Amino acid sequence: MTKKRVLALFKSAFLLTLLAAVISLASCKSVDNNDVPYIVLIRHFNNSGIKIDSITALEKENVGAQAAFVFRIGSRDIGIYKFDHNLSKHKRKLDRVSDTGVFYVRGNRFNAIRNGSFVMIAHDTHPEREKIEKAFNAFGKE
Repeated sequence: MTKKRVLALFKSAFLLTLLAAVISLASCKSVDNNDVPYIVLIRHFNNSGIKIDSITALEKENVGAQAAFVFRIGSRDIGIYKFDHNLSKHKRKLDRVSDTGVFYVRGNRFNAIRNGSFVMIAHDTHPEREKIEKAFNAFGKE
Protein backbone atom coordinates (compact mmCIF):
# COMPACT_ATOMS: atom_id res chain seq x y z
CA MET A 1 0.00 0.00 0.00
CA THR A 2 1.23 3.43 -0.83
CA LYS A 3 1.73 6.09 1.75
CA LYS A 4 -0.96 8.18 0.05
CA ARG A 5 -3.46 5.29 0.26
CA VAL A 6 -2.69 4.64 3.95
CA LEU A 7 -3.18 8.33 4.71
CA ALA A 8 -6.54 8.31 2.87
CA LEU A 9 -7.68 5.23 4.81
CA PHE A 10 -6.60 6.80 8.10
CA LYS A 11 -8.49 9.98 7.24
CA SER A 12 -11.63 7.98 6.35
CA ALA A 13 -11.42 5.96 9.57
CA PHE A 14 -10.98 9.14 11.61
CA LEU A 15 -14.00 10.80 9.97
CA LEU A 16 -16.16 7.70 10.53
CA THR A 17 -15.14 7.60 14.18
CA LEU A 18 -15.89 11.29 14.56
CA LEU A 19 -19.29 10.84 12.90
CA ALA A 20 -20.13 7.91 15.20
CA ALA A 21 -19.20 10.01 18.24
CA VAL A 22 -21.40 12.90 17.09
CA ILE A 23 -24.36 10.58 16.47
CA SER A 24 -23.83 8.93 19.85
CA LEU A 25 -23.76 12.26 21.68
CA ALA A 26 -26.82 13.52 19.83
CA SER A 27 -28.84 10.53 20.95
CA CYS A 28 -27.92 10.90 24.64
CA LYS A 29 -30.79 11.92 26.87
CA SER A 30 -30.33 15.18 28.68
CA VAL A 31 -30.98 15.56 32.39
CA ASP A 32 -33.98 17.80 31.66
CA ASN A 33 -36.30 18.41 28.73
CA ASN A 34 -35.92 22.17 28.49
CA ASP A 35 -34.59 22.01 24.93
CA VAL A 36 -37.03 19.31 23.81
CA PRO A 37 -39.74 20.54 21.41
CA TYR A 38 -43.35 19.57 22.07
CA ILE A 39 -43.39 17.37 18.95
CA VAL A 40 -41.22 14.88 20.87
CA LEU A 41 -43.91 14.73 23.58
CA ILE A 42 -46.49 14.01 20.87
CA ARG A 43 -44.38 11.13 19.56
CA HIS A 44 -43.93 9.85 23.12
CA PHE A 45 -47.69 9.87 23.71
CA ASN A 46 -48.27 8.01 20.45
CA ASN A 47 -45.56 5.46 21.31
CA SER A 48 -47.24 5.03 24.72
CA GLY A 49 -50.52 4.08 23.06
CA ILE A 50 -52.23 7.44 23.47
CA LYS A 51 -53.83 8.60 20.24
CA ILE A 52 -53.85 12.37 19.90
CA ASP A 53 -56.73 13.16 17.54
CA SER A 54 -55.92 16.84 17.08
CA ILE A 55 -53.59 19.55 18.30
CA THR A 56 -54.57 23.19 18.62
CA ALA A 57 -52.12 25.96 19.42
CA LEU A 58 -53.22 28.29 22.22
CA GLU A 59 -52.26 31.86 22.96
CA LYS A 60 -49.15 31.27 25.02
CA GLU A 61 -49.22 34.86 26.22
CA ASN A 62 -52.26 34.07 28.43
CA VAL A 63 -49.97 32.16 30.78
CA GLY A 64 -46.58 33.51 29.75
CA ALA A 65 -45.46 30.18 28.32
CA GLN A 66 -43.01 29.43 25.54
CA ALA A 67 -45.69 27.32 23.81
CA ALA A 68 -49.24 26.22 24.65
CA PHE A 69 -51.40 23.51 23.09
CA VAL A 70 -54.61 21.58 23.47
CA PHE A 71 -54.26 17.88 22.74
CA ARG A 72 -57.59 16.24 21.92
CA ILE A 73 -57.47 12.67 23.12
CA GLY A 74 -60.71 10.84 22.39
CA SER A 75 -63.59 13.17 23.17
CA ARG A 76 -61.69 15.28 25.74
CA ASP A 77 -58.96 17.90 25.75
CA ILE A 78 -55.85 18.26 27.88
CA GLY A 79 -53.63 21.34 28.05
CA ILE A 80 -49.88 21.17 27.50
CA TYR A 81 -47.66 24.14 28.29
CA LYS A 82 -43.94 24.45 27.58
CA PHE A 83 -41.72 26.79 29.58
CA ASP A 84 -38.01 27.66 29.58
CA HIS A 85 -36.63 27.04 33.06
CA ASN A 86 -33.66 29.28 32.25
CA LEU A 87 -35.99 32.29 32.41
CA SER A 88 -36.65 33.32 36.01
CA LYS A 89 -40.35 34.05 35.44
CA HIS A 90 -40.84 30.65 33.81
CA LYS A 91 -38.86 28.90 36.54
CA ARG A 92 -41.09 30.44 39.21
CA LYS A 93 -44.20 29.17 37.43
CA LEU A 94 -42.72 25.69 37.05
CA ASP A 95 -41.66 25.62 40.70
CA ARG A 96 -45.15 26.73 41.78
CA VAL A 97 -46.68 23.80 39.86
CA SER A 98 -44.19 21.42 41.49
CA ASP A 99 -44.95 22.81 44.95
CA THR A 100 -48.74 23.12 44.70
CA GLY A 101 -49.91 20.89 41.84
CA VAL A 102 -51.93 23.85 40.59
CA PHE A 103 -51.73 25.98 37.45
CA TYR A 104 -53.82 29.07 36.63
CA VAL A 105 -55.04 30.00 33.16
CA ARG A 106 -56.85 33.36 32.97
CA GLY A 107 -57.69 33.10 36.66
CA ASN A 108 -59.07 29.57 36.37
CA ARG A 109 -57.50 26.99 38.67
CA PHE A 110 -56.43 23.63 37.22
CA ASN A 111 -54.80 20.63 38.81
CA ALA A 112 -51.45 20.26 37.09
CA ILE A 113 -48.51 17.94 36.68
CA ARG A 114 -45.00 19.11 35.84
CA ASN A 115 -42.41 17.14 33.95
CA GLY A 116 -39.28 19.24 33.48
CA SER A 117 -40.26 22.25 31.41
CA PHE A 118 -43.70 20.87 30.50
CA VAL A 119 -46.95 21.34 32.43
CA MET A 120 -50.11 19.32 31.80
CA ILE A 121 -53.61 20.35 32.89
CA ALA A 122 -57.18 19.02 32.51
CA HIS A 123 -55.87 15.45 32.58
CA ASP A 124 -57.41 14.70 35.96
CA THR A 125 -60.97 14.51 34.60
CA HIS A 126 -60.06 12.62 31.43
CA PRO A 127 -61.40 9.03 31.11
CA GLU A 128 -57.86 7.85 30.28
CA ARG A 129 -56.33 9.77 33.20
CA GLU A 130 -54.05 7.01 34.49
CA LYS A 131 -52.66 6.16 31.06
CA ILE A 132 -52.10 9.84 30.21
CA GLU A 133 -50.43 10.61 33.54
CA LYS A 134 -48.20 7.55 33.28
CA ALA A 135 -47.07 8.53 29.78
CA PHE A 136 -46.51 12.17 30.74
CA ASN A 137 -44.53 11.30 33.85
CA ALA A 138 -42.39 8.81 31.89
CA PHE A 139 -41.58 11.37 29.19
CA GLY A 140 -37.82 11.86 28.99
CA LYS A 141 -37.10 9.20 31.59
CA GLU A 142 -37.04 6.13 29.40
